[in-house]
Amino acid sequence: MDFGLSDLFTNTNYNETVFEYKDIKQTVFALTHGGPDFDMTGQHVWEGGEVLAKWIIENKHLFEGKNVIELGSGTGISGLVASHFAKFTLMSDYIPEVLDLLRKQCIESTHISEDHKLGHAKIDWINTKYKDINITVHHSNDEDDITEVHISECEKFDIVIAAEVIYWEDSIVPLVTILDELFTNHDDKLVFYMIFLERTTRLHTQLIQAYEKFNFQYEYLQDPLTKGTAGYECFLFKVVRKPSEASS
Repeated sequence: MDFGLSDLFTNTNYNETVFEYKDIKQTVFALTHGGPDFDMTGQHVWEGGEVLAKWIIENKHLFEGKNVIELGSGTGISGLVASHFAKFTLMSDYIPEVLDLLRKQCIESTHISEDHKLGHAKIDWINTKYKDINITVHHSNDEDDITEVHISECEKFDIVIAAEVIYWEDSIVPLVTILDELFTNHDDKLVFYMIFLERTTRLHTQLIQAYEKFNFQYEYLQDPLTKGTAGYECFLFKVVRKPSEASS
């Protein structure tokens, strides 16, 4: 049997769990304990993702009939919940094991239909350009009922979401760069909702500076859901493009 060194550090023994809030139930496959992998961050459900998922349910009117893209999906809990309301939800990540997990989440989601399509794509914030993004669209939970398309062939996205994706300073500019590309290639009326757990004030400051550098404006949305997180202060960002002087 042939295997590489990376196989020694791979854990895909996922447990099936059910995320339940209000009237939404969503099956999520994830690791529930640590392991030897160098980075299994994207294979766990994190508190920030659950907060965003609950907020989406509380604000489902914002997502109904919309096209949504999630950055740094990991297990995809927020995107999976959004897909109950959105017309199309694209989950994305870059680690092969996580992309395989997102495919599994799509296949196991019985609510998928032509009115609530799910998709997954490889988006590496550092190495992926907009022109490189190819998407697998799931029209149902039949694993063969898929379409492969380029992102430019999709309808314009309306909403971008992300939860707990900033852990290190060197990930801030790549995140905001890919966000800038999405706004530029889709619609400057896009809205970005992001759950950010403040691990250091320096991270928070640098994130705000990056938003401003890339011509975004932001506001903090106050919500009781952000008050119950353990360990770190939780912020819910709403980010939009700054209006041009001509339109302001």
